[in-house]
Amino acid sequence: MIPHPMGWDFLDIVDMPEPGDLVWCKWPHKEKPGVPGPVARPTLVRETAILEEGKTGIQYGAITISYGTGEYGERHIGWDLIIGPHARAKALGLHKTTRIALDSWNRKTLIWCSEFFVPPDYMAKNQITIGRLEEPEIEQMRRCLAARATRRK
Repeated sequence: MIPHPMGWDFLDIVDMPEPGDLVWCKWPHKEKPGVPGPVARPTLVRETAILEEGKTGIQYGAITISYGTGEYGERHIGWDLIIGPHARAKALGLHKTTRIALDSWNRKTLIWCSEFFVPPDYMAKNQITIGRLEEPEIEQMRRCLAARATRRK
């Protein structure tokens, strides 16, 4: 970790996840957008970037993620990525069927730092990266994103 003058403990950019990875993140609440949330949640990495801090020249990562939750219903099918059934979710490292919200308001770009990206205490492996989407999930996500794009037109 590289301490930052503003207080963030940057994680090494060499260890940054890639798009398609599922990672634990303390998702910020709406009321406090720049503050890590209280609980690590599963999230999907959508994009990554390497940035440079102007005054120090320190490079750090930024990760765009989508929110994951165990809450889902009929209205989410075809619009959000549903990783399941339970056995499939477990194979990808999740403890239950999980919905990844694909709408733009459930997407955030956060600094790759230990304040945001940390596994929950109860996880046996205690790794930030949970798993990686495989072709069935990637194809499902493509269909959902295409449906969303068609709906906006």
